[in-house]
Amino acid sequence: MTEPNKQVIKRQIHEPFGHKVGVYDLGCSPSVNKWLIDRAYILDKFSRENADVFKKIPGGEMGVRTKYNDNHESFIGAHTWIMNRCHNFPGFPQELLGKIMTCVYDYAKYIGMALNTKSNSALYMERCWSTITKPGDVIKGHNHAVHIFSSAYYPNLLPEQGNLWIDRGELYEDRIIYEPNKGPAERIQMEIKRGQLIIFPSVVLHGTEPNNSKEDRISYSFDFNSVGYAYHLPPPNLVNEAWQDFNLTLENIGLAEVLSE
Repeated sequence: MTEPNKQVIKRQIHEPFGHKVGVYDLGCSPSVNKWLIDRAYILDKFSRENADVFKKIPGGEMGVRTKYNDNHESFIGAHTWIMNRCHNFPGFPQELLGKIMTCVYDYAKYIGMALNTKSNSALYMERCWSTITKPGDVIKGHNHAVHIFSSAYYPNLLPEQGNLWIDRGELYEDRIIYEPNKGPAERIQMEIKRGQLIIFPSVVLHGTEPNNSKEDRISYSFDFNSVGYAYHLPPPNLVNEAWQDFNLTLENIGLAEVLSE
């Protein structure tokens, strides 16, 4: 588990429709942002050149092109088991992970989440994936209801590339998972800038405005869950076997070699 940093990160809290949404200025180094951008294109290229491989991966049958984009050239790694664990890939910037976990704990404290001790309940990064939204495209409305918090980080974002929007929704009626938004069409746009992280409850319905620039819109998304004595404490052998399968799959499909180059 990546430890949170002790540093203080600039925070803003917004409450669209009563949802508490945190916006943090991470201040990551340019080299980190460049690495993230380059890696997004590497993963996109690999997915295009090895499309058949994902059909052999348990849970990867959907592939990496989804109904949440209209442009088939756009890329969302969320729905494939391997591609949505980017933070466990070799070389993923620890600087970024540490800052994100600092923000997640800060956000959890701000909204009043009970985290007595790390042994009792600790937050961890469950999923991470890169997204490339082509000019003119959007990420359609959805939520991540099976998680606690969700977030997005922007290593490079132009003003005309499309804000994130939050939908009013009805949290206990619209607990949809990977389905187009079915809630009221009442939305608030969250203006996000390059280098910022936005965090919100995973049940919140969200999507993006159109990318009206001539360049790709690149972002990284993260989902968080908790683990501890009270609940969500899987047996070590089960976890170890799962990660052995993960690393073996990276090797078998040739992605480990690509990531080490």
